[in-house]
Amino acid sequence: MNAEIVIQKLKSIGYQIRVDGPDILLTAEHDPPAELATTLLAELKRCKAEAVRLLNTAWPAEVKTLLDWFTTAPTEKAPFQLSACVRVLNADLFYAALRRDIEAGPCGPRARTGAIHGDLRDLGKLQ
Repeated sequence: MNAEIVIQKLKSIGYQIRVDGPDILLTAEHDPPAELATTLLAELKRCKAEAVRLLNTAWPAEVKTLLDWFTTAPTEKAPFQLSACVRVLNADLFYAALRRDIEAGPCGPRARTGAIHGDLRDLGKLQ
């Protein structure tokens, strides 16, 4: 079984999964079926490196929705007011920088601080 399938099956039986550096942290609100959980946890241990890589490159669902919207949204060309405190003077540079931040993935500095999420949310309000 590959790591993606193991992660999905663990989520389907009630586990929340996240990474902390090289460690995989699992929590559950209720006790999952013991036999199935034991099997899946053994499989997760076997493919841990791949699972850590996948979990580090996965965007949270709320941000993924905004990213999907961003890929199809029209881009501004003229200067615009992004938020109450941010005015974008060069739209081309702003969008290029935002795309670079997105390509850095969920472990990039602006993703970890929530800045990408905020920018995308503010852009969505302008549309």
